[in-house]
Amino acid sequence: DGVAYPSGLAPIPAPGKSLSYTLSGGSFTLKTMQGSAGVKGMFLTIDESLGTIAAMNGDPDHETECFGAVSLDDESYDMSMKGRGNSTWSQKKKPYNITIYKDTVTDGATKQFDKKKSVELIEGVGSKKWSLLANYLDNSLIRNKIGYDLADSLGIGLESRFVDVWMNGEYIGNYLITPKNDYLASDYGFILELDNKPADDDPQFTLNGLPAPSSAYLS
Repeated sequence: DGVAYPSGLAPIPAPGKSLSYTLSGGSFTLKTMQGSAGVKGMFLTIDESLGTIAAMNGDPDHETECFGAVSLDDESYDMSMKGRGNSTWSQKKKPYNITIYKDTVTDGATKQFDKKKSVELIEGVGSKKWSLLANYLDNSLIRNKIGYDLADSLGIGLESRFVDVWMNGEYIGNYLITPKNDYLASDYGFILELDNKPADDDPQFTLNGLPAPSSAYLS
């Protein structure tokens, strides 16, 4: 309607409505994104000068980190992220673990990601570490959610919520976010997991009272 708007401030049409735009001067990319009804968007902004998304996604050992910020519910936090999972990691839609940090500025510019910060990405649930479950092998996307909700109602599980995730402006899908399963451990603590699949019959250690060494090891 002959009104000029600065970049980023053009009006968004209401559902079922349309607007016409006239573009001039230079080149433009227009992107329309439709979110899920009732599901908030989570925006991951990765600083690839500190580690690339491709390197993280190509690391089967989940040792390669990316650093940046995560935004959800109108709040933004500094974070690092890594891949997670075994069989699920081989799929096209990757699952991730993220850790929230306080930002410490040194030399006037450099952020130090060294002090973890507990935040409520789920209302009433504070954690420094969060998991993003891709649910790629479940076309309904709800099996993990049902399981988590059932366990939580019994007092033995973790709360979870669905989020639509964008990474550096690209929509990567609907995810289920939940506190990482070791979120109650201290920053310098460990969670021991019972593993009934010993590697090369060479356990690092065993515990008294567990099944015979041939069938139970710790990882």
